[in-house]
Amino acid sequence: MIDQDKMRALARGLRAAGPLACREAADAIDLLLAELEAAAADKRDALAFRDLMAKVIREINHGEYNHPYRGIENAPMHGHEVPGIWDSDNGAKAGTPCAWCATWNAARAALAQRQGEGS
Repeated sequence: MIDQDKMRALARGLRAAGPLACREAADAIDLLLAELEAAAADKRDALAFRDLMAKVIREINHGEYNHPYRGIENAPMHGHEVPGIWDSDNGAKAGTPCAWCATWNAARAALAQRQGEGS
């Protein structure tokens, strides 16, 4: 495993040493570290998405959503008259998309595509 703190210290030391080759080496180390940090962030995002999808699958397997996905529907525990849209008695939210329902539908659509269901 790469010790990123050690790499940062080496880059600072090389840059302080002065010659152009040292500065170029320090820049290469910084670029490598940036790519490692981006890859770690991508991995965290992928793990969070995996966990979200696992929760969606659990809801589907629980029974209420075990039918094929056919388009926009309300998320679990949501009873919008128009699926995915806040009702008129929700004040300023009325008539606007429900973020949880949108997330739910995006997950259901992704699962349907993966499973070859029509949508």
